[in-house]
Amino acid sequence: MEQKKIRIGFIGTGGIAHSHMRAYLKRTDVEMVALCDIVPGKAEAFAKEFGIEGCVFYESHEKMLDTEVLDAVSVCTYNAQHAAPTIYALNKGVNVLCEKPAARTYNEALTMLEAQHKTGKVLNIGVVNRFNDGVNQIKKRIDAGELGEI
Repeated sequence: MEQKKIRIGFIGTGGIAHSHMRAYLKRTDVEMVALCDIVPGKAEAFAKEFGIEGCVFYESHEKMLDTEVLDAVSVCTYNAQHAAPTIYALNKGVNVLCEKPAARTYNEALTMLEAQHKTGKVLNIGVVNRFNDGVNQIKKRIDAGELGEI
């Protein structure tokens, strides 16, 4: 039996979206379905850069989420615009991997969390520190017992 592929959409195809796409392309269980960017032609150029064919392109996350059947989206917009597409996607029943920071304000972040709780969908904020030198130094000190019991 063939495994069902996870249907992925992107909201924002700028700098950090490249890291998300490289990670997705290493997986055999995902399918790139739709790409969205407010800059005309940017999503198409992004797809071409990665050799992705068969995607549908949008300039509005609302239009993309109203039209496509997606399992998850990566929200890779600029920082001030993380909340709106995340909340919209969750309310459409789509899981979200949102780039950091989660939101501009505490209230926006709470609204995102409320949408996640209301819908029961997954909301993951991409805070990755495994390659952060400072974090790795602290981890070494913890493991060596230098900081006491934590």
